[in-house]
Amino acid sequence: LNQWQLGVMNRLDEVVEAQDLELLEDLHPWIERSRLDQRPDAASLLQEIDRLLDAFDALKTALELGTGPAFRAALWASEEAGLRADRCEMLQRVDLGYGPIRSRNTARWAMLGACA
Repeated sequence: LNQWQLGVMNRLDEVVEAQDLELLEDLHPWIERSRLDQRPDAASLLQEIDRLLDAFDALKTALELGTGPAFRAALWASEEAGLRADRCEMLQRVDLGYGPIRSRNTARWAMLGACA
């Protein structure tokens, strides 16, 4: 790695570790510019970045739509990406938004179970 590529990789690694999804999306174009995608030694970092960006898209969608399926998809993508709620503010917002929907669904299932 040349110094510039090493600097880009180190910065991306810091952002991945911090789980700052918005900054990660902003820095994503640097992957192509630095040609990290052509380096085998950057493959695991790039796979982790892809999972985080997929989770970021799902979280944004959940916050925009506010539906149960969107929240569940976002929580699933977040789990797949290894996001931690204590580090990811967007995940905290999705979890808070899904709470009332989850409670209603639990109550419905309890009523259905009582009727059966």
